[in-house]
Amino acid sequence: MKSPFPFQSILYATAILVVVLPVRAGVDFGRDVLPILSARCASCHGGVKKTSGFTFTNSKTLFAPAKSGAIPIVPGKPENSEVIARIGHTDPDERMPPEGDALEPEEIETLKEWIASGAEWQEHWAFAPRNPGI
Repeated sequence: MKSPFPFQSILYATAILVVVLPVRAGVDFGRDVLPILSARCASCHGGVKKTSGFTFTNSKTLFAPAKSGAIPIVPGKPENSEVIARIGHTDPDERMPPEGDALEPEEIETLKEWIASGAEWQEHWAFAPRNPGI
């Protein structure tokens, strides 16, 4: 009779990997997108600074036409989103951010994935309405 050891070993190893290895469930705005926008875009498009007429601090200006008429973020369509066109531009006069290093390919891919998945915007917790006391 053959030993079931090889089959059991494979089964146990697979079960351990499924439990131990983290599974990334898509792009998360707070975890993946916001840090990129904060580090790479907020100096020109954050808070009161609305270069080109939009800011990354709220969704109202992100999903509407900017001063140029282009829409910064088109949910579900990274190929139509001006932000993606600008961060991937090869012309240094057109590329964003205008100063410093270009975004890393992984950062660009994260933003593309976020936009392709609908560009869900999560307001910062500090701007969320407070729950009234009981």
